[in-house]
Amino acid sequence: MSEYFLMRPSSGAIIEVSKKDKSYLPYSDWACVPTKPIRMYETFKPEGDYDVPECAEFPRVGLAKRVVLEAGLQYTYGVNWVPANLTNNKVNRDYFYINCMPEIKCVDLVNSEYSMVRPNGTIRGLEKLALDDSLLSVIPLNHRLIFKMKESARVLFHKSVVERIMATNPINTTFIPCEYFV
Repeated sequence: MSEYFLMRPSSGAIIEVSKKDKSYLPYSDWACVPTKPIRMYETFKPEGDYDVPECAEFPRVGLAKRVVLEAGLQYTYGVNWVPANLTNNKVNRDYFYINCMPEIKCVDLVNSEYSMVRPNGTIRGLEKLALDDSLLSVIPLNHRLIFKMKESARVLFHKSVVERIMATNPINTTFIPCEYFV
């Protein structure tokens, strides 16, 4: 079983940054920290009562500020934490989006299932993810606790980070082992 996981909201609203908002940062601007928190919106709200998740997925993976601080992740190697804020009639919560500087080549192309590899090495149509331990093992563990896959836009979390996050009891947040990725 892989030591890496993908984060997903387990239920509740889907939270994202609206491209219509004047303070929205285009993809190319994520390398800098904004002057004020990015405004986030719930783009899908389930019927009835629900808890707002403490993880976000769009345009980057993110976590509630409370979770990041309680898990002690604010100084994770290669991660810039971009501030964001969600305000609605249920909650006013501060988040941090993950802007990963390390992009690590890690996909086992033989055992993964995908539709194609582009000339730049990125993968399209990833259906089953297998990691190449020989590629990962040459990088010190503290440099790959949280990282972005070079072949895809997905962010991976090492099991030790997942344990620290889950110890904070995040609302509607779950982690899926890489090998169960669909």
